[in-house]
Amino acid sequence: MNLNAPHVLAGDTNVAIDLAQESEWVLDALSTIRRRLPDASLLIPPTVAEELAWLADEGDEAAERQAAQKFLRQHRNWGFQLLHTVPLGSFYVARIAERLLQTTLLPAAETNDAYILAESAALSCAVLLTISKQLRVSPVAKRHCLRVFAGAPGDHFGFGDFDLLRLQAGAFVGAVAKRLAL
Repeated sequence: MNLNAPHVLAGDTNVAIDLAQESEWVLDALSTIRRRLPDASLLIPPTVAEELAWLADEGDEAAERQAAQKFLRQHRNWGFQLLHTVPLGSFYVARIAERLLQTTLLPAAETNDAYILAESAALSCAVLLTISKQLRVSPVAKRHCLRVFAGAPGDHFGFGDFDLLRLQAGAFVGAVAKRLAL
């Protein structure tokens, strides 16, 4: 894992599944990212890795199970790195995820999305690759929650339904450190 890379990007579960199913929009988006950011690191945060492992074994549909299994087998070929921990540690990620849910930036049922967002920021990811509508947080809401994310009307841009949600990790870590100081 190269957290010192010029650009660090995280992938959500839906992107991994769609990539394994050879969805054209994901292939096009990743091609564009690789062309424009050739030195970027593509990371799979711990919660996404856990979701993929669960889907590989317990997914409701055979196609989803097969896609999760395929991604877990071939993620390196596609340039992704699976992570099992984050530098801040699981305690801080849990506190940040709880804060995201308490401020109702994400629906209460979207606990995993809160963890994915917190882990991505803790990993200094500049971009979270997702199609999750729950992770489309408004710029005002982003500023409200621990001043975690840089918010502006053009803060995220998409390839169709594919969002590139820009995270501002430096501000995130500083705000977390201030708020969580014991």
